[in-house]
This record gives sequence, structure tokens and C-alpha cells, in this order.
Amino acid sequence: MPAEATEQISAISDFEKDSLHILPLAMTPLQSNALSRARLIKNSRLESMLEVFDNANAGSGQISPEVIEQTFDIDMEAEMNDGRKIRALAKLDSFDVYSLRIQIRGLGIVVEDQQHLRLSSAKRAELTKYMLGFTRPLIRQIYGTNETNIEDISELIALFDNPDREEALTNLRQITDKLGIQLADLPRFLEDYGDTFLSLAYFQDMHNSLEPDFLSLASAIRNIQENHQLRQNAFLMTSMRETLHELKDINPHSPSNLLISLS
Repeated sequence: MPAEATEQISAISDFEKDSLHILPLAMTPLQSNALSRARLIKNSRLESMLEVFDNANAGSGQISPEVIEQTFDIDMEAEMNDGRKIRALAKLDSFDVYSLRIQIRGLGIVVEDQQHLRLSSAKRAELTKYMLGFTRPLIRQIYGTNETNIEDISELIALFDNPDREEALTNLRQITDKLGIQLADLPRFLEDYGDTFLSLAYFQDMHNSLEPDFLSLASAIRNIQENHQLRQNAFLMTSMRETLHELKDINPHSPSNLLISLS
């Protein structure tokens, strides 16, 4: 990997790695160094835009992915050039690393180093509380106990990769027989298993972090519904009820009665 590309990747912040709405293009293989320094972002309208600069004084410089060729020097002869790659990525509903991996594989793009297509170490450690709920049944089946000191999915993989008990090794062989894989392939299987449940844990964490925003929006809608003048606007009241129903669908287990629509 070129030194400049390595420097761009190392400059990616943990916030960007863990973000749903920011995609540093240095995380993807591009021919243009200038484009590799840019980012795809979701703007306030949830539209994907190419952000070429972001400055506290100058603001955010954004261009549509549809006009990349008019701004950057693009190899038009390439079957999958930088413009086509970026427009394909711009169609993603979310820029989380898991959606990004799926899209990159779907495009047939080869990424030499997968390490930067991961959540930050801090976020991965933070997700342990969710991961344990997913992995504990597997640990119980193999080791017959829930008592482990696992703090990261890599430790889970190491736990199965190097069993120190004959009984665990026997159980591992039984599991590989059921899965139809070789014992030597189990670490890779567990890594894929871990990635799958880590992605579920990640989205569960993101959903939980939005709970205060859901309730704040529901409270604001309730105030609008209770306003005497605004209640006269039938179209507005219909919109408010529909929005509350959408919130209830997104957050069906909320204990708050704020998500109960007024009749």
C-alpha cells in the first residue's frame, strides 16, 4: 500500500470508523489520491454527498457523486473507475463498516487490508455486553459453563482455537461434525460468527443510544397535538399521528407512554 494511502487511513478517527453517516474514502481502494482524501457523508436530507473539505470557518464543501468526473481526473476507460465505485457506495442507506463490507464484496472490489474496515477498538470493547448474550450459549455448549473473562471477540476466537481441556476438544469436534467443517476451519467460522453477531450488537447499541432522541421527538409531537391552534390543522394532526406510529414501529418496547398516539 502506498505511503500516502497508509497515512490517510491512519488519520481516520474512531468517530469516523464508528459512524453511520460518514465514510472516509481512504477506507476504500481508489486510484485518485485527491478522492481518497475526501469523504462520503449523509447530509441533513439524508442524501449522500462527496465532502471535499470540512472547516469550522469555511463550512462543508459538498458535491454530488453524479458530477465527480467534472471535478476530478477520472480514468474513464476503467470498467469500475473511481466515479462508479463512489456512486455505488453512495447508494448505501448506511455507511457502517458492515454495510460497506457487503457492498465492496458485491462490487468485486479487492481490499488488501481489511483491518481498517472494522469498528474502533473502543467501540468493539463497548459492545461486549451485547456480544455475551449472543456467544454465551455457544460457550455453554462447548465448555459447559458461562464463567469466562472474555472482553473481546478475538478472545472468544482464541478460546476455541486453543482448547485446554480434553472435554472441550471433544465438544469442538462434535460441533465441527454437525457443521460439516474441519476442526482447522473452526477459527475462521468463529470469526465470521463473531462478525455477524458483532454487527447485530452494533446496531442494537446504536438503536439504544437513540432512545432519548425518540422520546424527545415524541414529546415535541405531543405538545403540537395539544396546542389548541395547531389542532385545527387536520393535515398536520394526521402527519403527527403517522410519525408517532412510525416511532412506535422503530421503538416498540419503549416503556414510555409518549409513543402512544392521541386519538
